[in-house]
Amino acid sequence: MRRAALHWPPLILYEYPLNEGSRTLLRLERLFARLQLLVSRDGEVDHHHALMTVFEVMELLGRSDLKGDMMRELDRQRLVLQSYRDNPAVASEPLEQLISQFSEAFEALNRLSGKLGSEITSNEWLMALRGRSAVPGGTFEFDAPGYHAWLHRDAGARRSDLQRWTAGLEPVSGGVKLLMGLVRESGQPVRAAAPG
Repeated sequence: MRRAALHWPPLILYEYPLNEGSRTLLRLERLFARLQLLVSRDGEVDHHHALMTVFEVMELLGRSDLKGDMMRELDRQRLVLQSYRDNPAVASEPLEQLISQFSEAFEALNRLSGKLGSEITSNEWLMALRGRSAVPGGTFEFDAPGYHAWLHRDAGARRSDLQRWTAGLEPVSGGVKLLMGLVRESGQPVRAAAPG
């Protein structure tokens, strides 16, 4: 008689942010990943949820001086990395690449004029849709016929619109990825069991 092999559920990675700034970066990272996935698809429902994700990103961006906070953190990390330049135990080429990435991310954010996401907030149609999306079922065709017509456009045209509307968020997304990558690289994961 053969014994069935035990199948354990896959391990789940939980990240525990220690401050509100880290929580905000984690939220943005997850939202940008979701947005990228949804925009790449062709379905109307995917592009609907992509726009709803954009509105969630805008909600987070409007809460604080995220641009200033990110620029300060990018610059701080760049300076820390630069302090390793004379250390013989540190490989210079990867270090210089990392310093360059932090400098480029800082400059990309610095070039953004005004508030983050101003391209979206200045678009009346998107802001009207954002208001309708706060109402349960408010984006259905009888409440938002223009949006319904947009959803029935060709997938490529919708994707092009989404990419154009979110292009100004790319420096934020890049900065978030860079900062979160550094945090993960410098941390030590801990295995833990959750009985029951």
